[in-house]
Amino acid sequence: MRGRGSEDGVAVVVEHASAGQMLPLLMSDYALTGREREVVRLIRRGRSTAQSAASSSVTLHTVQQHLKSVFAKTGVHSRRDLVGLFLSGRYRRSATGTDSVGPMTYAAR
Repeated sequence: MRGRGSEDGVAVVVEHASAGQMLPLLMSDYALTGREREVVRLIRRGRSTAQSAASSSVTLHTVQQHLKSVFAKTGVHSRRDLVGLFLSGRYRRSATGTDSVGPMTYAAR
């Protein structure tokens, strides 16, 4: 694209964001704490509760509590559903109503 009298052009490319690019946005939207985000990243990489606890220097019980909290905030009931949610790029809500990014649309709370 060229503007009038301009030698420099500007190009704008719009493409879908990858799940990895969407992950920070989604975790922020669900209001996950720093530790909850860490647990989500570990679970997304296939780590077990014991492996997650060891790499986070917390107890198994603490990891399980973080997972329960994440499940409650995201509305999922299993690790599999949690990974699916964060791989799908689904966007839950906005303060102004509904937003849609990816295949799902979610209403505001």
